[in-house]
Amino acid sequence: MQLEQLLKQNPPQSMVFESHRIRLRALKKEDVNALYEMRHSLDHFNYVNQTTDAMPDETRDEKAYEEKAYEETKNFIDKILNGYEIYKWYFWGIELKATKALIGTLCLWNFNYDENKAEIGYELDKAYQNNGYVREGVKRVLNFAFKVLMLSTVEGIIHAQNRASVKVVEFYHFALTGILSDKKQIIYSLNRLSFLSNYPERAHEMGIKIGSLERGALNKITDVAGIRVGHATLQSGAVQTGVTIIIPSEEDMFAHKMIAASHVINGFGKTTGLIQIDELGTLETPIALTNTLAVGRVQDALVDYMIASSEAKIKSINPVVGECNDSYLNDITHKSVQAYQVLEAIKEANVDFSEGAVGAGRGMSCHQLKGGIGSSSRCFNIGEEQYTLGVLVLSNHGLLADLIVDHSEIGSRIDALKSVQANEQAVDKGSCMIIVAMDLPVSDRQLKRICKRAVNGLARLGSYIGHGSGEVVIGFSTANKMNLADKSKIKQYAFIDESQIDIAFRAVVEATEEAVLNSMLAAETVEGVNGHRRESLQSYIHLLAR
Repeated sequence: MQLEQLLKQNPPQSMVFESHRIRLRALKKEDVNALYEMRHSLDHFNYVNQTTDAMPDETRDEKAYEEKAYEETKNFIDKILNGYEIYKWYFWGIELKATKALIGTLCLWNFNYDENKAEIGYELDKAYQNNGYVREGVKRVLNFAFKVLMLSTVEGIIHAQNRASVKVVEFYHFALTGILSDKKQIIYSLNRLSFLSNYPERAHEMGIKIGSLERGALNKITDVAGIRVGHATLQSGAVQTGVTIIIPSEEDMFAHKMIAASHVINGFGKTTGLIQIDELGTLETPIALTNTLAVGRVQDALVDYMIASSEAKIKSINPVVGECNDSYLNDITHKSVQAYQVLEAIKEANVDFSEGAVGAGRGMSCHQLKGGIGSSSRCFNIGEEQYTLGVLVLSNHGLLADLIVDHSEIGSRIDALKSVQANEQAVDKGSCMIIVAMDLPVSDRQLKRICKRAVNGLARLGSYIGHGSGEVVIGFSTANKMNLADKSKIKQYAFIDESQIDIAFRAVVEATEEAVLNSMLAAETVEGVNGHRRESLQSYIHLLAR
């Protein structure tokens, strides 16, 4: 879809964004006093072109100057408001949520339709500088620019001596790409791929409160020590799919099996490996996620990887492969996923990993918007020991009208603004894979009890678990490992007392809800097979502004 159409679909007056401390909202005439005080300081004159006759000095008529400067500010606001009407720019006031004070402005303007790019600009009252407010706002605007407007490039033109502004763009990895002829202004550029790879927007960062427990350092499943996650993504026209691998340990998993359990919420699915997990209570391979018709190839590749990498002589093994059907966006019958992409995902596995429309999540839908890979974690104490529980989801479920975020029925509000594509039935189908990891010492029976509570995280976002949507939970604990070399006839392991399990129940519900929401917020809009399109939740997140 062309940039011009996207601008009209996202009118400047209604684009309101929030972070923990600030709100970005359209300027209004009542902002004239605050804007006048901010824009006519000596420091501001150093870096911003003004139309008033001169900088402050001792010779001018101070009263006349102030009157002219105030009138200029009123004219400036009128110009901005008129620009809103013709979709010329986005110009936000930076407002403190706590006091509603206007402390700065942030804009996205100078749209270039041919090159699919725009320019970003910002200013902040001196009294509020060096507190990270501009960084918070810039991140929200960049998310909007790249995920909703689908811009290829965002540029910033900055005065060479304005180190504070330079630090902001450098923080977000803008590259220096040019110097204007007067040698006083520098051009910085950021491309879409670079930003989406490094700075996905997530629920907690946007000020959306989910639960009461503390999050881990990364707020991902990899906060459980030893876990890594990798992706292989296929994205080209009608092919929108991939593979995601969860590696629970650096050790040989066949030789050092982990306590595991599964829970099938709704069994409309083709996950492999669950029978043995439920019977023996152990996990002996990485967990792979992919699309429905790629399960066979991914399983074969996982078996080959384990045979090649394990020190044990493997004659039988239980590879675990979960799936969701991504055929709304992906030409699933093309069977694009190949064995080498499984190995690629394993090779790329890391503690910090991308979310959204990546790996197995590339072609997935969630509440009829864009879904995919999402993760979250929770930390809690039992006695004097701290434990971590992490969740990773492959979200591909739910109806738009049912979506609830931060206690707001945002789905029905979005549904009122748009209509789903005519060839799509309002039926909840597609599935959700939920991977639960923890370092809490539990038995496989206790772990299964924890897994059963994950469904509450889906329900809190509005899902009712439809007939055609296969929801499957797979859990494992890194606390107790069953070593193949240990030939003792009696094994001894430590497990929590049953009376202490409630905190883990709470943790899995909170982490599941946030992981699903992160999968939607981190995903950009994707167009795939037959012109089908799933919009990012970022396109409508302004409807949550309170």
